[in-house]
Amino acid sequence: MIWVQVLLIPFSFLCGSIPFAVIVGRMRGIDVMTQGSCNPGASNVYRLAGPIPGILVFLLDVAKGALPALAGMYLAVHDLSGNATEPNPVLQIWLELGAGFSAAFGHIFSPFLKFKGGKGVATFLGVFLVIFPAGILTACALAAVAILITRYFSVGSILGAIVLPVSYFIFVDPVWAPQNVPVLCLTILASVVILIRHRENISRLIKGTEHKTRHV
Repeated sequence: MIWVQVLLIPFSFLCGSIPFAVIVGRMRGIDVMTQGSCNPGASNVYRLAGPIPGILVFLLDVAKGALPALAGMYLAVHDLSGNATEPNPVLQIWLELGAGFSAAFGHIFSPFLKFKGGKGVATFLGVFLVIFPAGILTACALAAVAILITRYFSVGSILGAIVLPVSYFIFVDPVWAPQNVPVLCLTILASVVILIRHRENISRLIKGTEHKTRHV
């Protein structure tokens, strides 16, 4: 059973690396790698192709994070025959986090795109919908408000990344329990990764040249 749990990590990476933005973009005659913000993510598809393709890519990217995390949850408490095993909360959370984070890194460093990729926001969202729903829904709500007010997807993503680790201290109790601390670690790590991936957006926001949410 251990080998199945180990194989979950590379499988999750490959799952996350599927470039849905590129696939959907090409179906609409658009190359997201060279047009718009040149980012293979849902926001660029939204701007270039419109709301429906953009939302489709967003949902597929969310699923890339949620499904591996759910697989980790299942493998932690079931054997290969599907029979329930003795629960181990610490093992379960590490399997969920390992699978989810591998999927997010697959999205960011996709081997199908020569190890380039998106910013990981939607895929991390999928991971935390499984692992920490209260925190990610709070972050999403504030991000949505920020996007509606500013008309910048990047502002919402940046705000959500900052809010997520803060929300851990609001919703999680006990904060320092062994099964909870890994969640805190990943919220912080995810926040740092997303902020680093948005460094060009931050620069454009400062210069006033950032891309608006409306599609071309």
